Amino acid sequence: MKILFVNPWIYTSETRKIKRKKSIKDTMSFGLCSAFSEMGHDITLVEDINFKPTEEEEYNFHVLYLEPGLKGIFIPNKLPWYPQLKMHLKENHYDLLICSEAFFTSTFTCVRLYPQKTIVWQELALFQRAFFKIPAKLWYYIIVKYFYKSVRIVPRSNRAMHFIQAFSDNVSRTVIDHGVNIEEFYIADDTRKQFIIVSQLIPRKRIDKSIVAFDRFVKEYDADFRLLIIGDGEQRNELERMAQNTSCPDHIEFKGFLPHNRLVEHLAQSYALLVSTEQDNNILTINEAIASGTPVVTNMTPYMSDYIAEKGLGIAKDDWDEHDLKSLVDYYEEYRKECIAIRNHLSYHDKVLLFEEEYRENIHGDL
Repeated sequence: MKILFVNPWIYTSETRKIKRKKSIKDTMSFGLCSAFSEMGHDITLVEDINFKPTEEEEYNFHVLYLEPGLKGIFIPNKLPWYPQLKMHLKENHYDLLICSEAFFTSTFTCVRLYPQKTIVWQELALFQRAFFKIPAKLWYYIIVKYFYKSVRIVPRSNRAMHFIQAFSDNVSRTVIDHGVNIEEFYIADDTRKQFIIVSQLIPRKRIDKSIVAFDRFVKEYDADFRLLIIGDGEQRNELERMAQNTSCPDHIEFKGFLPHNRLVEHLAQSYALLVSTEQDNNILTINEAIASGTPVVTNMTPYMSDYIAEKGLGIAKDDWDEHDLKSLVDYYEEYRKECIAIRNHLSYHDKVLLFEEEYRENIHGDL
């Protein structure tokens, strides 16, 4: 099958000035496209040129870099527009178009040209906040409701399903969430007394709340535990000063950004991944932790939190605290067992099989 995966933003940019990375091999887009290719499909990733890695890389799939147009109107990190996409679609044949998000001009371009062979892969479960949510509401209530009628929409979470069903009668009951390369992550034979945070060090991630809970846990329950903080960002100096003022500064270690090949060991050997974010949809690291047999302690903000609570993969609770960390440690083996039991269902290859099934049943009869 010849596939076009239209996912211009392969990671989040907090500002208009997008910070390019050395590699995209740690991203969901790379993992999913690689899996499609390994399973015999000819796939092309459509990516904003501002996310192009700074170093040359080789992939087993094609990449089409697009330059956003009319940047004064279509803000690159909010709602970009890609004038070259329409021409590319007319000049090239694809059997399937997989487009991230209903609220994207690139998705609308695909829908207008080829609605019958487009799958909208919906992550968002709420209206975007920009301009008092007015553009988003107009888009969903008019564009999606009336122009996407024949387009298959596949949700990435139950929350996304419930949200998009208000605007479309063609929503799949199958949830295809973000996958993970389970061959890259492993189950450790032994676990160290440590918790781990893997995140950008920026305000909305609320790393400070996790540090406070850890500090109280160490004081009240177990002084042998450590906290690893992996990632970088504008708050790093502030958070390091905060850590120095806790009761256990020597037990909190900032390691900066680590690529997957250095992250996997720390993730596999930790008792739990800690998440306190106040604004995130799907967090790839949650899947990576579960694939490592590492339970998750998270608030209810990430969409994956519902699944964590349902499957017993850790603790999903708003305003979790030191007592919840103690509970996680007490029942760690049970949580870990559940993580190991479902890890294969998180693989990118499993997600490809689900997309193939959607294609057979709703796009075309044969692969």
